[in-house]
Amino acid sequence: INKYDFIEQLEKEIGYKISETEKSIIFFLFVYNNVIDKNSLITVLNSLRNDLIIEEKQPQMKIHHSILIGGASAAVGATVVFPIDKTKTRIQSGKGGASILGTMKNIIKNEGPKRLYRGLQAQLIGITPEKALKLTANDLLRKQLQKSNKEGEQLTFVQEMLAGIGTGFIQVIVTNPIEIVKIRLQMQEKSSTISPTKVVKDLGIRGLYKGIGATLLRDIPFNAIYFSSYAAAKNIWKKHTNKTELNAFELLGASCIAGSLGAGLDTPADVIKTRLQNGANQYTGIRDCVKQTYASHGIQGFFKGVSARILIISPLFGITMMCYELLQRLFFPKTKTGIALVDSDFTQLRKSRLRNLETKLYTRFEELNQQEEQEKNPDQQIEQEEENLKQEESK
Repeated sequence: INKYDFIEQLEKEIGYKISETEKSIIFFLFVYNNVIDKNSLITVLNSLRNDLIIEEKQPQMKIHHSILIGGASAAVGATVVFPIDKTKTRIQSGKGGASILGTMKNIIKNEGPKRLYRGLQAQLIGITPEKALKLTANDLLRKQLQKSNKEGEQLTFVQEMLAGIGTGFIQVIVTNPIEIVKIRLQMQEKSSTISPTKVVKDLGIRGLYKGIGATLLRDIPFNAIYFSSYAAAKNIWKKHTNKTELNAFELLGASCIAGSLGAGLDTPADVIKTRLQNGANQYTGIRDCVKQTYASHGIQGFFKGVSARILIISPLFGITMMCYELLQRLFFPKTKTGIALVDSDFTQLRKSRLRNLETKLYTRFEELNQQEEQEKNPDQQIEQEEENLKQEESK
């Protein structure tokens, strides 16, 4: 049988497509001089089929699972850091004090402690689809980029950044309206209370996408920095500790480091976005906002609230990613972050099994080669048999 016919029949038998590398490995293992070693092939196929059946019985994470896990994880993180987020918004908009604690104390004193959580409902409503979209988009983009690499080769830092850039662009289209509503609710004083529904009606479609350019300017670089740094931090931690899987503390640490780096470098864009979307209508666009901010506050004005932003982003993403990965391990132990989230397949399983099979069956092919050489040289075969007999007697 030739290689083409063999692989075509094999794909019909096992029910899925085989990669070119796998085709070569399988043909090498089970076809010798164009003759199939049927016994070995049947045994291995049954083994692979059983493995796939076991794998299929394991719960596989689908998109709706990602939405639930990502939403639940983000809700925990958002609730913890929301008071700091509100304080940061007041500081960046020029309506707060010079420090985080001072602004927070003023809000509690003048408006009551409940005001620290004003706008949380809009944040929680938006956090589930936003985080699901972010995680799913990043995983899908990483998987597409992985196809351009050699088998077993990890994504480079640049590829991780490209996936983050794509994630940021997709995210902004969905989350910009949520950000607008959240900021408007956070800027309300004690004397005025407007519901999220009223804010949406007043703004309209065009108003909900006001400042989208500034949002793109903030979220695209942030996602590029965050996801690439998070992957790098995890890889460094794994190499340093010789682990294949990080624990909760290590995941939290890696995500907090990446979040702090992204938040700090991205603060100027966040300041511009917040000033454009706070409802004051004092700027005509991004360029005008930059000019007025620089004229009023200098370079320091672009880093207003940087400490608060780091204090928000670092624990928010740290808690979110830690919960997401731990919940995923708990409910979907066979699914890895960034792999097989949208279109699940068994490529990794097949490669692993084929490597094991290649190792186990390599001895058999060595024996076949030795037999072929011995058939060409009968005297050598006799000498080998005598040597084997002596070894048996010695044992």
